[in-house]
Parts: sequence; structure tokens; C-alpha cells
Amino acid sequence: MENNPKKINLLCVAIINVDQWNAAPIHFFSVADQLAYQKNTKCYALFPRSKNIQKIKNFISSDLTLIEKFSLKKWHLPHFILTLFYIPSILWIIWRFNIHAVYLRMNLTTWMVSFFIRLFSKAKIITEHNGWVEDELHGKKHKIVTFFARKFQLWDAKFAHKVRVVVKGLEELLISYKIKKEKIFIIGNGTNTKLLYPIERLKALSKKKLSSEKIYLGFIGNIAYWQGVHFLIQALAQLTVKHSNLHLFIIGDGPVKNQLIALATQLDLNNFITFSPNIDMKEALIWFNIFDIALFSPIKKRNERIGLSPLKIRDYAATGRPVIAANIKGIKLPDSQSWLITHIPENIKDLCAKIENLIYHPEKREAMKKAARIYAEKNFDWSQIAFQIYRQFTEIISS
Repeated sequence: MENNPKKINLLCVAIINVDQWNAAPIHFFSVADQLAYQKNTKCYALFPRSKNIQKIKNFISSDLTLIEKFSLKKWHLPHFILTLFYIPSILWIIWRFNIHAVYLRMNLTTWMVSFFIRLFSKAKIITEHNGWVEDELHGKKHKIVTFFARKFQLWDAKFAHKVRVVVKGLEELLISYKIKKEKIFIIGNGTNTKLLYPIERLKALSKKKLSSEKIYLGFIGNIAYWQGVHFLIQALAQLTVKHSNLHLFIIGDGPVKNQLIALATQLDLNNFITFSPNIDMKEALIWFNIFDIALFSPIKKRNERIGLSPLKIRDYAATGRPVIAANIKGIKLPDSQSWLITHIPENIKDLCAKIENLIYHPEKREAMKKAARIYAEKNFDWSQIAFQIYRQFTEIISS
């Protein structure tokens, strides 16, 4: 495989649940789609077979070649085990299409994928680390389990030629475990500013037949405990004592959704809150533009050690939403104070105070809307994210 090919062939691999159209597949296909736009580049994307294949095809705007392989759902295998079955397919694609480099979304067994790629080909590897696996074991804190989770993530970083991390905290952790700093590069997450953009408020409200007299708070995302949606509901209970024109939309599905619905009923908030299921990008565009204030209040545990680079905040910004978010590492961004306000994590009183301040100052909300869109166009578009990743590819291919 030549050091300086005239045309670069890339393979993007993510063994994830593509049937759940959430942050993971949106992130993966957004990066792959934009990599395919790079000059003199052919890009392939390998992923488990999905019922969402038509949605994926509609989502893609480039000439990205989609390659579906088996899902083995009937065996109920976790995706890190399924990854091992993909190794022959990955090697075949590398040989068949003369792949120069592979972009691999990390899981517990991708270190083995990298090992075999390096053993049987000359393809270079960039792995993408979105979190610290040891912190994401959902209570499985047995020392042996956490030891191997940590080891596997470190082996993944060692076998890769480069490692992309989405937050600085991950870089710091990897370096503390003797991963070379020069192998690691930090590129946060992004959004699609062409699909997500501001719409005039009354137009958005009319599409859902909503009153313009109310102030709408909103959250869109996975309804998991760590997302802290329960804090939003508790804050709403306090705010509606004084502000009867508030309404909170919680849009998405997840493991604690039924618990949150029960909490809303317990706090007598059924008239002030609406739960909706997962929606596609076109629907999300409307709902984002309905939110007068977009919210994100994740818990400290699991997030504070390495920080966050949440897609939803980028999407909020793309649609010009004023954002109030917990002050977790990675949330506050350079020069983002013009559109993003942070509150003390897990502090309902401070969250209420920040929301109430924007309720009383509609002119401030309007200024924040304009600032958010400008910031998103300048800093968050997936095309910019992919170009930064592509530069890393060209560097390792030519080395």
C-alpha cells in the first residue's frame, strides 16, 4: 500500500445498535458522511444490519458506500462480542477495496480488531473514544470487571495509530496510563447545521398547534438516569408555583422514562409536562424551534471525571436555542457564554434561578438565539469535525 496514494480509501466501522436512532448512529454516520466529501477520498461504512437502513440512506448526502453485515440479534449478543465476528469482514473489505485507513468506534473488543488489522494489512487505524468504559459499567464495580474494562480500552489506544477523544478529560486519563500524548487528538462532537436551523417561532408553534402565550422548556435525548431529566421535572414543580404559563417537553425514550412519568404524576405536573417518543430529524427540527429554553442537566457521577461533549447541546445551538446546562466539565465551551448558561450540577435551586432569569428577560433570550446559531455554524458543523479527522488520516497515511 503506497505511502502517498492519489486517492485515499477509508473504512468507518461501528458495531452499534443502529435500530435505535440515537446519538451513537447519528454521530457515526455524520462523521462517515462528511469524510466521504473529502477531496480524492472514497469512504465505506460498515455496521450491523438494521431496520433503519432507509432512514440511514435518507440521512446520507454523500457517495458514502454502506455495507451492512449480520446482527445476530436472535443470539442476544452484546455488541462487543458481535465485534469479534466482524473481524473477517473487516479484513476482507480492507483487501477488496485497498483500504488505506480505518476509523473505528471503540468498544471492549475493538483492540482485537486493531490487532488483526495491523497483523494482516498495512492499513492505518484511528479509534474514537467517547467515554471511559470503566465509569460506564452501570454499577458493575467488581475489581476484576473494572480492571479488564480499563485494560481493554488502553489496549485499544495502544494498537491504534491515532486516538480521537471528544473531551480533554479522556486525553488526560489515557496519558496517565502511559498512552503517548502525540497519539491522541481532541475533536469534540458536532451537529448538522444544514438539517437543523432556526425557524420563526410562530411557524413552529403552528405546526404543533401550540399557544404562543406559553413559555416552552425542552429536552430531547436518551431518557437515561445519567441525563438528569428528573432534575428538570423537580425544577418545573417549583417554577410552576409562580409561573403557570410554563410547559416542559421531554422527547425521547429510555430506561427511566416510566419512572419520570410517575414522578410527574406524583408532583401533579401532568398539565405542565408532555412526554413524547423518539422522533426523526425533521420532527426534531420543529421541536427544537418550539423550545424557548433548551435544557440539559446531567448528573455528576459518571460525567465529572472526564467531562462531556453532548450532541444535544450542538443541536440546540444549531437551531438557535438559548441553553441552560449543568456545569459539568466539557459543557462550557470557549466564548459560549453568549448563548449557554450553566448552573450548579444537581442543584435545583440554582437551576430554577437560571430558568427564571430567562423567563423575565425575553430580550436576552432573543440575543442568545442569534448568538447560538452563529456559534454553531462557526464551531460545530460536522463538515468541520470531519475535516479535522481527515487531516489526522492524511498525516498517518503519509508517515
